[in-house]
Amino acid sequence: MPSVRLIGLVVNVSSDEPIIRSTSLTAMNTADEAMRMRLHRALSTYFPTPEEKIAEVTAIYDALHIREDAEKEIERYFNFALDALDKVEVDAQRKEEIRKLALRLMKRQK
Repeated sequence: MPSVRLIGLVVNVSSDEPIIRSTSLTAMNTADEAMRMRLHRALSTYFPTPEEKIAEVTAIYDALHIREDAEKEIERYFNFALDALDKVEVDAQRKEEIRKLALRLMKRQK
């Protein structure tokens, strides 16, 4: 099922309906008990600075390969979108600007 990660959410898109799941929920479902407890503490505990909290959650996500999984989902969704664009019955030149924009968006980092 194609999907894309948007601001901490993974949106799965099928011909039926989108399914949205949080990367935190994905992490909780992927993690063993110790990692789940660590993530729960990181998400619910006060940290002296936002950077410390971000670093802890990022370390947990990295250990669970959440970024890699989300990037795979983004790639699948991107291909799904390009396939849908190809099926639109208009002149190919009219679709080219949309295709170029999509490719530029996929290559950007932030």
